[in-house]
Amino acid sequence: MIKQETIDLPEYATYSARNAACGKCIDARFFISYTQKQERRNDMKITLDIDPKYLQEELIVRCPEISDELSKIIALAGSTQKKVVGSRERQTFLLEPKDVYYFESVDDKVFIATRDEIYECALKLYEIEERFPRTDFLRANKSTIINLAKVRSLNPVLNGKIEVVLENGEKQIISRQYAPILKEALGLER
Repeated sequence: MIKQETIDLPEYATYSARNAACGKCIDARFFISYTQKQERRNDMKITLDIDPKYLQEELIVRCPEISDELSKIIALAGSTQKKVVGSRERQTFLLEPKDVYYFESVDDKVFIATRDEIYECALKLYEIEERFPRTDFLRANKSTIINLAKVRSLNPVLNGKIEVVLENGEKQIISRQYAPILKEALGLER
């Protein structure tokens, strides 16, 4: 016998709890379904199946075609286990990508800037781009990759460049070459 229970959630979400009885034991399985209304596409349905019988996490995507939003979700899911390795004072640190404000190349060395610290990175900028595709990391100019999630404000400057102010107050310049990519990533008009 399957028991289904509905509780009050926001209007775009539904919750179902199904308990399946097998002999004398009860297998408690929970299914959470969310449907988000999106303008340019059909509804997106997200289903979570949480059960202790699963030995590992699995992401299954069913879609008629891959959209930009879906590509970002897939990339984010794949990058959550990736750490950024930085070194400082003969120590190696494993950093969360979300804590990185920007990567900067200076004199053939790449540095990682977090809110309060600077670390040296063994990767080249192009390797960082390859490691974190379709995420919030965006090339700002030839020597810098910024984390869009850390951008507080944008200011246009001369010759089509854009100055970004990060959450920690630091400023970075987006070159004319990369400004259209930034505008597109933020959903701004060109």
